[in-house]
Order: sequence, then C-alpha cells, then structure tokens
Amino acid sequence: MKALRIIILILLILVAAFLLIAAFLPKSAFVEESVVINAPQKLVFQEVNNYASWASWSPFERLDTTMVITLEGPRSGAGAVMKWTSKSGDGTQMILETTPYSFISNELRLMAEDQNPARSDWKFEPVDDGTRVSWNVAMENLKYPIERYFGLLMPKMMKPVFQKGLTDLKALCESLPFVEDIDFQTISAQPALSIKDSAMVDMIGSKMGEMYGKLMGFITERNIRIAGPPYTISYSWDYNKPFVFEAGIPIQSPAAGEGDIMASEIAAGDVVCAPYYGPYDDMGALHEKIQLYLAAKHIQYVGYPWEVYMTDPQTEPDSTKWLTMIYYRIR
Repeated sequence: MKALRIIILILLILVAAFLLIAAFLPKSAFVEESVVINAPQKLVFQEVNNYASWASWSPFERLDTTMVITLEGPRSGAGAVMKWTSKSGDGTQMILETTPYSFISNELRLMAEDQNPARSDWKFEPVDDGTRVSWNVAMENLKYPIERYFGLLMPKMMKPVFQKGLTDLKALCESLPFVEDIDFQTISAQPALSIKDSAMVDMIGSKMGEMYGKLMGFITERNIRIAGPPYTISYSWDYNKPFVFEAGIPIQSPAAGEGDIMASEIAAGDVVCAPYYGPYDDMGALHEKIQLYLAAKHIQYVGYPWEVYMTDPQTEPDSTKWLTMIYYRIR
C-alpha cells in the first residue's frame, strides 16, 4: 500500500508539473523557412497559388502515403480549398488572399474543428539569382494545456517539413519552362456545332474561314444561340501531310447537325490552359512549352488540344493583340 501511495503521489506531482509548466508556455508559435529559386517570380507564385500544383512538390503527401486530398472552389487564388484525410489526421487549407506575384495567405486547420485556425503565409521577392521564397505558419491563442505543448514542439517538427517542401519546389520550378498565366481548371460540358476537315499548312487559314462561314450560316438560318467564341481541335500536326482539325462554335443548347456539320460537345473535365497573344502562325511554340511543363510535373494529357479564339480578327487588325486560349485535357 505504501508503494502504491508513492506511485500515486509521483503521478500527481507529474500531472501538476505538466499543468504548471503549460501555464507558462507561449500562447503562440511561429515557424518560417526560405529558399532562393532560380526561376521567375511569377512562375514560382503560380505553382504555390494553385492547389492542383501542390502534388508536384508538397512534402505532406510524401510524409503520409495514406493522405487523400480533395479540392473545392476555384483551383487557384482566394477561395481555393484543399481538404485531406489520413490516418495521422484530417485538415483543411484555404487561400484567404493573394497579391500577385508577391504574397499568398492561407487559413490552416490541422486538428479538431474547434481549434483556432493557423495562418500560413508565402512571400515571393525578386533577387539577383531569381526569387526568394519564404513559407511560414503562425498559431495564436493556443489552448491550455495541450495546444501550448504542441506550439512548443512545432518548430522542431515543422522546420524539416518546410525545408523539404521548399527544396522540392525549387527543383520543380527550376526545371519548368515558363508559361505565362498557366492555370488548372475544371470545365463543364459545352454543346457545339462543328465541321471536321483537313488542309495543308499553307491552306489552313482559308480552310478555317470557309468552315466557320458555313457554320455561322447554318446557325443564323436556324436561329441557334451562340454560347462563346469559336474553337479548333487539332488532331494531327505533320507538316508533310494535311493537318486534320475540327472547327466548332459553342451553342447554348444541343442542336442537330446536317451534312458535314456535326452536333458536338466539349466534354466536362480537368484541363490546363494558357493564354497566347499574337498571330496564329506562331502559336506552336506555346504548345511545346505546355507539353514540356506537363511532362516536368508528371501530368499526362489525354485526347487532343484545342484553341479558343477570344479575339475577332475582323474587329482587331493588330495581330499582336489577338488572344487565344490553349487547352489540354489532363487526367
């Protein structure tokens, strides 16, 4: 009995010490790491500002292979949400605000629903060698006593994680071709009317004009409502043979075709897209950059790319101002 009383007394002392020490521990915690990346500031910002890109460098999935991630809201910028479940715990992260191309602020919830959210910020500063990237996390109003101890241990736990993530982000960004304003999106299905044909490279312009003219005549004659700018799907690109492509016009509701005019649809799904400004003849270089970008991130594209012609050349004579959106469907 005496030994039991001694054990109980020791346990009480340890519990009291645990609680007493917690009362003097800081109510906040802060961790920050930084790295210089030899890549343009805008490119690095885009990789962090888009949750779909995190799988290419984020340390968390590599540390916990049971982690299952889902994305909600916009893929990038304010309002984007990343949720995860895993054996080690569930969590949510949301982009609160961004300042292109210098700052991103996230709200982070790592534990229970009633936990005060943490703040995780990114800073991007141009330097001689590229971009200095700083990643931090700050926790305030840590609850007594458990969260206070978590805050005490957080720097030791998180510093190696941040260092790993920044190292992998550096390696990725330094391997990527710079694609202006590249973005990941989820698109809805879009009905269209289209014509599929082919032409040698020097005849593509006149052939496309002929195809769009025929489509517009068909649409106007039947009072079909147009839902967006025209597009082209490219099926083959062999300069020694006729190019095979499909010219289409989105419409608000499905409609039947006639003859070589087909009822078509741009299928719903995940895509990567990028804008191109300039004459159509020079667009091939951007296609090559997008393909290299996807390959460097180990993202496979499926099907055929398509181009959406946002600017009407008949109303804008300056070809350097012509905007075309290039889309690749991804798995």
